[in-house]
Parts: sequence; structure tokens; C-alpha cells
Amino acid sequence: RDHYIVPEIEDDTAIGLKGTKIFDEYDEALSIGIKTKPVIAGPFTFLKLARFTGSKNASDFADDLVNAYVTLVKEFENKGTEWIQFDEPYLVRDINDEDIEFLTKLYQGILAGKGNIKVLLQTYYGDVRDVYETLTALPFDGIGLDFIEGKQTLSLIEKNGFPKDKIIS
Repeated sequence: RDHYIVPEIEDDTAIGLKGTKIFDEYDEALSIGIKTKPVIAGPFTFLKLARFTGSKNASDFADDLVNAYVTLVKEFENKGTEWIQFDEPYLVRDINDEDIEFLTKLYQGILAGKGNIKVLLQTYYGDVRDVYETLTALPFDGIGLDFIEGKQTLSLIEKNGFPKDKIIS
């Protein structure tokens, strides 16, 4: 059974990028010669696992979350970060057409102006059979797939191919 802290979002919750901890830790590592790849929970998983306590739902907070992630990506790009990773474990669950549309909206907004930074989307604990074609069509620079628990991962690649302009991990 998964154990994680579930964010609770009320109707008046303001979503935005606050604080500098992630940037401070990146700078600290860089100052001693360690080039890191920041790893952040992905927006799709964040909103799918959040508990909404009022009348609003995930789509009501999507634009604000996209803006927060765009700010995050831009800040790391300004620092000269080569790669940033978004973890999206929710993608191995059953995904319907509405989910795919929502995922696409989130990442089209986030990746639209990513500039020179490379973005890796990481999945794990299963395969992404319901969303594989969407993931490979989005402008990620790399996609991390699970070849152990992801029983259909290899057959998805054999059947659909994998874009030559992306890395696979």
C-alpha cells in the first residue's frame, strides 16, 4: 500500500511557487562541484492525488499550478540547469480520455517556453499503456519508463516505437 502525504486543497487555496529551498539546495550542491538534476512531483500526480475539500476540483487549480511550474522551470533554466525531472507515478494507473486531455493541457502549458533546459518525465511502478502515445508526443526531452513492474512497457515500445529525439531511461 502506498503511503504519502495527501495535499488538501480548499476552494480559497492559492497555488504558487513559494520559498527558495529547492533553489538553495541546488546552489549549495553546485557550489561544491555537484551538478544535480532537480526532481519534483509532477503536476498531474499532484492534482490527481490531492483531496479537494470544497466545491472546486483539479481543473479549477490547473492554470495556477501550470504557472507555478513554469516559474520553477524558468528559474532552473536561468541557473543553467541541464535537466529537471518530473515524477508522475499516477500515470501507471488506469487513465481515461479526460485524464489524457488534462495531462496534455498541463504539460503543454509547462513545456511551451522551457527554453534550453531539458525535461525528463519519470514514471514507475507499472506501465503507461493508456497514455504512452500521448507521452511520446509531448515535448519532453526524456521519458523514464519502468521495465520491471511495467509488464507491457517493452511491447508498447515495440508496437509504437520511441521518438528518436528523446532519451529513454
